[in-house]
Amino acid sequence: MRPTVAQTQEFDSWLLDTFEWLRSPTFQQQGHFQLARILWGIWKTRNECLVEGKTPDAVQTLNRILSTDPPPQNSGTLGHVGVIPTRNLNPGIVEPNFRSPASGIKVNTDATFSLDSKRGAIGLIFKDGRGVTLFTHSRSIIASSALAVEALAIREVLLVSTNFQLHEVRVESDCQALISQIKSNRFDWAIAPILKDIQELKIAIPRCTFVWIKREFNTQAHNLAFQRLHQQFGPL
Repeated sequence: MRPTVAQTQEFDSWLLDTFEWLRSPTFQQQGHFQLARILWGIWKTRNECLVEGKTPDAVQTLNRILSTDPPPQNSGTLGHVGVIPTRNLNPGIVEPNFRSPASGIKVNTDATFSLDSKRGAIGLIFKDGRGVTLFTHSRSIIASSALAVEALAIREVLLVSTNFQLHEVRVESDCQALISQIKSNRFDWAIAPILKDIQELKIAIPRCTFVWIKREFNTQAHNLAFQRLHQQFGPL
């Protein structure tokens, strides 16, 4: 069913008001979260339609958006970390030489890349302050270089952390060149857009640090990325 002229005009008016709101001081204070939960509600409905075959319901989508709790203000807790599902790795495994802040989440991140095919994959391991694996995530990526894939992996960490409203995140990577660029704000032009995204995303996380670690302490994230690459594309 095509929208009527009146519906189209009403939508145009709403869209213009939204653009004005995005430029307002209110958006700088709470708007990021408001926009995120609107987009999340729409995305959730879209997934239910495509994956589960449900009929889209505008009222249910609006109720889902309105029922999402706002982020805690000036809170030193980690929010609702318990909703993070554990997958890919066995839960409850403590890393022997684990080092992390007294509170917060440590994320090991790594990437693997094939120069010939320009295909890569990332692996993320989220752990609590005791070193217990809470959540793992991996996906395949097409990129121009190994450094770009490593940068996209860290960008993914911040996207996931923001989605779960984490307040203290320690990002660990064995890519020393990348960590140095993030800390110094001196960007390689080839990956500058990704690094600028990282700088913007970390603003939403009150305490976010980036740490270089030796490769031998990052084997879980490496293996996760390697497995994803070969599962997705086969031997390269």
